[in-house]
Amino acid sequence: MKKLSFSFVVFVSALLVLEMLARIAGTIDEDISERAPANADAWMRYSPIVGWERRPGYEGDVGGAERAFDDAGYFTADSDEITNSFDRKKVVFIGDSNTFGWGAPTPASFVEVAEKLLPNVDAINLGVVGYSSHQGRVLLEKQLPLLEPDLVVVSFNFNDRRYVLPPQAADGPAEFQRAYEGSRNSLAGLMGFLETSHFYRGLRRVMRKVGLVPQYMGEVDVTRLEPRVDEDAYRSNLAQIGSQAERFGIPVLFVLLRDDPIQSDHLKRGIASLENRDYDLAIAYLRAATNSHMMFRDLARLYLVRTYELKGDEEKAAEVALAPSIYRSFTGGTLIRSDVEYNEIMRQVAAESDAALLDGAAVLEEHPSVFVDFCHFDADGHRLLGERLAERISEILGVGNLGSTRSPEPRRRAPGAL
Repeated sequence: MKKLSFSFVVFVSALLVLEMLARIAGTIDEDISERAPANADAWMRYSPIVGWERRPGYEGDVGGAERAFDDAGYFTADSDEITNSFDRKKVVFIGDSNTFGWGAPTPASFVEVAEKLLPNVDAINLGVVGYSSHQGRVLLEKQLPLLEPDLVVVSFNFNDRRYVLPPQAADGPAEFQRAYEGSRNSLAGLMGFLETSHFYRGLRRVMRKVGLVPQYMGEVDVTRLEPRVDEDAYRSNLAQIGSQAERFGIPVLFVLLRDDPIQSDHLKRGIASLENRDYDLAIAYLRAATNSHMMFRDLARLYLVRTYELKGDEEKAAEVALAPSIYRSFTGGTLIRSDVEYNEIMRQVAAESDAALLDGAAVLEEHPSVFVDFCHFDADGHRLLGERLAERISEILGVGNLGSTRSPEPRRRAPGAL
């Protein structure tokens, strides 16, 4: 019995030593690489209504910057503005991680930049990382009567276009309820506990590198994938957002954004070549895109399938349709729809509902160096967009604009050619 107890103590002590060493190594690794913390989802909690939401009271890193939420899940920077005086205009922003402020500190987000330029205007940032237009519509339905804003600014596009597995897992009440219930079972609790262990995360990382634990799922036919929010649902969500605001007599400003023009360059060139019926050039560009940036490879593969089909090579089309590895996360997989397609839908909805529209995509396209990854932009990008937003909001609400706070223009990057 004593021998067994001694062995147990030795085992536990060894685990504690390994955990301590893993924490030291993890801290050094994060300091050197400047990566986000391993437990990158600590800021959120699952919801049966909207899928996930900000965790009330959270303070910590989200998107490479320190964030703080109050007890209701609002940014603490917005807490006092929720119940502001009646002599100030209130503008509510709904959107995804770009609206949230990913890529810049909270005070440098385009929401805060616009607010600083608009006297007597309070901007309330309801952006949530990973959100689609479906989630934004549901969130706004709850928040409109609570906040009673004078204007709603809407920007969704990226996450709607990401695939889900299985196709039935598209954004909606059934999927969100399933995910919520799954997050509350005992296995999810155990995994949550293990995620707090640096030793466990380090061991998993090593096992992934040597191939013992898969980072990706197996081979999948990309032509069978469905987006989180398809084109019809996207159009419906935007139209319903406009209708919700209209019932309260609140104007809406839709904001177009775009993918990184550098990372998506081969994809866009391939699509253009396909539209020009230069199939051989399209194949060259699209094949390059499938072997380059992860977020665009499956969308490029879909267009590659279409190109081979138009050439009459069904065998080759079937071959390239099989993606060797499929990425997934709780916010969806890679892109399987074009930003151009969904931006055109937003343009149409804005025109049909007589809503205002800001082409933020054109603003960002002029300065490709501001992008930090496939869709997010840095503080310079947020500043540029915030300045344009301030101009449009000033026009819509009839308030003053303190003018541009522009620093020197960001240095441009030239898109690469094949």
